[in-house]
Parts: sequence; C-alpha cells; structure tokens
Amino acid sequence: MKILVTGGAGFIGSHVVDAFLAAGHDVAVVDNLTTGDARWINPRARFHEVDLRSARLAQVFEAERPEVVTHLAAQASVARSYSWTSSRPRASRVRGFGTRTTEKSVHGW
Repeated sequence: MKILVTGGAGFIGSHVVDAFLAAGHDVAVVDNLTTGDARWINPRARFHEVDLRSARLAQVFEAERPEVVTHLAAQASVARSYSWTSSRPRASRVRGFGTRTTEKSVHGW
C-alpha cells in the first residue's frame, strides 16, 4: 500500500514510518524539519521537505498518489502549543491550516 506520513521526521512519525516499511508498505514522508530530524528518516522512504501550509504539498500528493495518509505533523512541544504566548497563533496555524491543506491536497488529485 502507498502511504504518505506527515511529520515523518519526528520522533513518533519516524517510528510509524519504520513500522509501515517493516510491514512491506511503500512510504513517503513529508516534513519541514522544524522540529524533526532528517537522520530519523528511514532511507527506504521517499522524503519531501515541505511545510504542510505550503501550496507545494499538492505537488507531493500528485507525485506520490498515496492510498493512505497518516497525519502526524504537529507542534512538538505540548506546553508551547497550548500556552497563551505568541507561539499559540503559530501552533494553531500549523494544526489548522496544515490539516486543511493536507485535506485539500488529498481531494485535489
């Protein structure tokens, strides 16, 4: 099965990618490496360094044409994500716009 994992360079995402590959799936990773680490990406997965809020995400979906999307991209720090500081608007944009852009990309092809 063709699977696309957003946030696949993060701690949890990289382990999910490893599990999918071990099960015999064809995996692509989308991550902007803001908090993820390229060293954690399994070399058997195709890697796309793209921010989920970017219009370039649609190109990744067109190229990969995944059957399944596992959306794990998120603000890595729970405290930062839910604090009432200046980081809150950014965390909300990542969650909200990132998820919406992913949904639009899935339905766009």
